[in-house]
Amino acid sequence: MNRDTGNVLLVLVGGAVLRIAAGDTYLRYVRAGLRVPLLLAGAILVVLGLVSLWRESPGRRSGPPPAAAGSHEHSHGHEHSHGSAVAWLLLLPVFAIFLVAPPALGSYAADRSTAARVPATTSDYPPLPPGDPVPVRLDEFEARAVWDQGRTLSDRRVTLVGFVSNKPGGGYYVTRIVITCCAADATAVRILVTGPAAGHFDKDTWIEVEGSYGGLDQSRAHEIGPVAELQADSVRRISPPAEQYET
Repeated sequence: MNRDTGNVLLVLVGGAVLRIAAGDTYLRYVRAGLRVPLLLAGAILVVLGLVSLWRESPGRRSGPPPAAAGSHEHSHGHEHSHGSAVAWLLLLPVFAIFLVAPPALGSYAADRSTAARVPATTSDYPPLPPGDPVPVRLDEFEARAVWDQGRTLSDRRVTLVGFVSNKPGGGYYVTRIVITCCAADATAVRILVTGPAAGHFDKDTWIEVEGSYGGLDQSRAHEIGPVAELQADSVRRISPPAEQYET
């Protein structure tokens, strides 16, 4: 890769980072708190690339003109040209971000996530805040159900928000992807939606479910561990939130 190619790549990669961080697109890849570092990193890459292009411009280059090309120089130039052509393939991910930004992880990733989630603590959980129903994160509902035996969920109505992923054999889960830093460390949280009000929804449909704790489903315990159940009183379709991951 020659210097000009590398500098152009710096500018384009930095521009791609700035583009996704300027809106909500970056939330498909990393947690919300990383927006400012992404903006800074993108700006630095763009500035470095532009400064290097300016310094390497023909009008500022010094030194004797290149010698006449011989057989060795011709061979070297051919290899150099070939290397530069291959280097331009690095632009494909950049064009993908500019033209067709990949969506956030959804049911496809959730269906293939079989890692058992480990809670931060196994101590007693405080009571849920007042409200009827009370909005609860899926990972918190899962922890209270699985690791606290559902003690703080009894006789309470909650609201869960997530996307639909299919349950093998029938039924569906309301699901969220949880990330610590970025999509590379993502794990899935599933809550089984049961009861006559559950209805049927296509996978990846975002829904809001109101209901009460219905125990633990052990049908896939050997694969993904016990899954908390939510007896649905109502389920409605909603638009995907800007921040689709739980962090």
